[in-house]
Amino acid sequence: MPVCVVPRDARGAKRDARELVEHEWLLTNGLGGFSSGTVASVITRRYHGLLVAALPNPLGRMVMFNTLDDELEVDSLTEFRLDAGVPVWRYTASGGVIEKRVIMPYRQNTVIIQYNFQAGATGGSARELRLTPAVHFRPYDAPVSEPLHEDYDFVREGEDFRLTTAGLPSLRFAWEGPFEFVPGATRREQILFPVEESRGYQKHGSLWSPGTFVAPVSPGESVALIASTEDVDVMRAMS
Repeated sequence: MPVCVVPRDARGAKRDARELVEHEWLLTNGLGGFSSGTVASVITRRYHGLLVAALPNPLGRMVMFNTLDDELEVDSLTEFRLDAGVPVWRYTASGGVIEKRVIMPYRQNTVIIQYNFQAGATGGSARELRLTPAVHFRPYDAPVSEPLHEDYDFVREGEDFRLTTAGLPSLRFAWEGPFEFVPGATRREQILFPVEESRGYQKHGSLWSPGTFVAPVSPGESVALIASTEDVDVMRAMS
């Protein structure tokens, strides 16, 4: 059954926020890899990640893309649902509706995060979308306290980007639509994983971010961020 979340009034705001964190979703790729998280887009478990890739032995399942901070001016989240298993967030915005989807192509270690701005009766105007990815390459069942790699390297290769660290596969990023990348490598320390804490496991971890993708979103347009451990041709096989 689809999960629907419709925020109510201010009296229910605290309860709504808790429900958004406690409700989770899971999407698989047919290889053993998956994408998972909470409706609130807050990572609370060691297993959460936008791309948990199923890599050849001896690596196995690896968390390759942990989370994505998305900044976009909206009024409210009006609905969360599963559309044939695909998680969909629906937000109201002045003059229209913005839908966010997370998609995993079948039998690929690839994830697509798509934003679609649907114009309403009053038209709407262009908005600025800011997406900041954050990573901690590690085995998916490793404790979140596992040390963060010190040698992440993020380079541009034509229209795409490649994130590497010693001894592990690359994570490639691509963008569909006009964009600008604003570099700014940062470390985030002491991130709390509350479900790990409740189970008596290590509860604090770290993440690394290369910078921020910035793009205009106009009514009737879609943009998407693609992340993959596959070769470029495979990653871009789905438009």
